[in-house]
Amino acid sequence: MSSSEFKVAPLEGSINYRTWKFSMRMVLMAKDLWGVVDGSEVKSESGDAATEWEKKNQKALAYISLSLTPIEQHHVLDCTTAKAAWDILEKLYEGKGRNHKFLLMEQLFKLNMDGHNTTMDSYLCTMKDKLSELTAIGITLDKEVKLALIFNGITERFRYLVVSLEQQDLDFDELTARLIEEAERYPGTPEGDTSYTASTAYAARRGAAPLRPMRCFYCGQLGHVKASCEVRKYRMEKYGDGKDEENRSGDSANHAALSAVRTIAF
Repeated sequence: MSSSEFKVAPLEGSINYRTWKFSMRMVLMAKDLWGVVDGSEVKSESGDAATEWEKKNQKALAYISLSLTPIEQHHVLDCTTAKAAWDILEKLYEGKGRNHKFLLMEQLFKLNMDGHNTTMDSYLCTMKDKLSELTAIGITLDKEVKLALIFNGITERFRYLVVSLEQQDLDFDELTARLIEEAERYPGTPEGDTSYTASTAYAARRGAAPLRPMRCFYCGQLGHVKASCEVRKYRMEKYGDGKDEENRSGDSANHAALSAVRTIAF
């Protein structure tokens, strides 16, 4: 009766409770057992209906118990119903108190791509996971707030997209898809390191002092030159070659908006 056929990872505490809860609920729904867990199917006083309910209850309790690590099983050893076991685990690991809410909000507002090993995909997955946790405890953020949080956490390398994407009516999933697509299109330098260049890496391998990072004369950022500037490429693709210099000088409003985004604080 193992739930391994559904590839449910054993519950290991709060570290994976949310994903375990979702997977386990799907298993119980597939087995037509969720009703005895959420309380929508109530046991009859007697008769065949009561016998059928008890069979479902025992199966559901077995599925839940067998998807726990030995340490976690201690919490449900005395449970005689699947609902009781489910409720105990929910109370243990789905914190809904004020402190838990504050902690999640703090983690969300501080989330960014500054780490050298943080990819756009992992950053957005973490962001979505934190937002989902907030929703689960009754806090739903407005669409504009979600998008602002995403823009605030991306690295300087992708700032050129902010003005263009802010002007489009995108939802969370559409925005994440666009950012991931852009990250795959221009792999570029390691995330969070705008000063890393091939010349500095070569100098490091040779044991020499690293060269001074290059600065782009188009966008002013470190780590590349005008010929490989992603901001310039983006504008040339959008406006055409002949509009390059015109849009460079005529985009002062965009530069101001980008500067404003860099200073967003929550």
